[in-house]
Amino acid sequence: MDKRSFLKCYSKVWQYGLNKKNVLAGWKATGLWPINRAKPLISRLVLDTTKPQPIELQQPNQAQIEPDQAQPNT
Repeated sequence: MDKRSFLKCYSKVWQYGLNKKNVLAGWKATGLWPINRAKPLISRLVLDTTKPQPIELQQPNQAQIEPDQAQPNT
């Protein structure tokens, strides 16, 4: 499919899909209208349902802290 054919098909699909029903459904699904402040916060993309993993803190070495002050090994 060349670029011209793709754009022709895309234009038809875009006109078909971008209608009042779909736009309103998108606003409702996100909780933006009617306003539902809890809707975005209960999304599975926001809530981490996995078991929390411990964070390992690493101490930076001297070269990471002061790279121009580090002494080369000779």
